[in-house]
Amino acid sequence: MMHAAGASPAGVETRPQFVLVLTGGREAAPDLAAYGATKVDQWYDRIFIRISDEQARELSKHPRVRFVQRMLEAGERRDEQVVAEDRVQAQIATDAIGTDAVTSPTWSSGDYKYDGDGNIIGIGTDYYVYDEVGRLVRAAVRG
Repeated sequence: MMHAAGASPAGVETRPQFVLVLTGGREAAPDLAAYGATKVDQWYDRIFIRISDEQARELSKHPRVRFVQRMLEAGERRDEQVVAEDRVQAQIATDAIGTDAVTSPTWSSGDYKYDGDGNIIGIGTDYYVYDEVGRLVRAAVRG
């Protein structure tokens, strides 16, 4: 009996799930099937796909791809740096909605500045430059 690539005999998908965000642009959107990806869902500009880690790296090089980020599956653990970054992001979100659900950090990296596409162009005295498709091409970090 044959099974779809990445699927177990019980029909449960074994490839990791990623979230894909595309940029606007003149180029055609990537053909997900050509990268071996299976579309799971879509929420606004976020496309949820199943794809191998290697193919996700290849897909991230497409000019219309803003980012491809691996999502954790049930039971997976994150390393300490990712957990720390999540706490900072949760604090930013908490500050934006005005609740005290997350403990405030005891440090500040400075004010965040964004361009019209939502890219971070400055944090405190650090700055970042992006190309026309939203990829980071230069950064000056004085940290």
